[in-house]
Amino acid sequence: MRDDQAYENAITAVERNEDGGVDDKALIDEVASLVDFDAAKERYSKAKRIVDKHRRPGSSDSDGQLAIPGLEPFAYEPKRLVSDGDGHSIEQAKARPHYVMAEAQRAQKNARHALEHADRKQRLANEFSLWAMRQLAKRRRAADITFDIFVRESGTWSAESAEPEPSQVDDAA
Repeated sequence: MRDDQAYENAITAVERNEDGGVDDKALIDEVASLVDFDAAKERYSKAKRIVDKHRRPGSSDSDGQLAIPGLEPFAYEPKRLVSDGDGHSIEQAKARPHYVMAEAQRAQKNARHALEHADRKQRLANEFSLWAMRQLAKRRRAADITFDIFVRESGTWSAESAEPEPSQVDDAA
């Protein structure tokens, strides 16, 4: 069964909590029981995750620290991978300027996206909370104060299609 179909079947099959939520472990267990498994594909995915992990700050042993004027000192990780963004990586200690510049540009882009995402989520949570308080003041049933009802009644939602948000920032940063 395809991943998305396994998820859809699982989310409808698992028992709901009193508040309508589901237990994460139960959901994961149900998806695991339904999803197709290709060992070679999973081995490759795991290998990619391992390499990607070694690009992240804190993924390798530090060798002292770097002190850049105006910033707090931070760990120097000479064995951490740095990507040029064109499918090549090198240990930080051996990196040439184009690797370091590519990493800095990705980090800036990821930070902008993360800040936009956080701002969007906070504003949405604020609007939902204000709407919910108004609904409670009108004595609306708590069971009818859901996110879907909010977006449809508040004018936030429209039927127009939009690109989905990226699920995560670029791991090559």
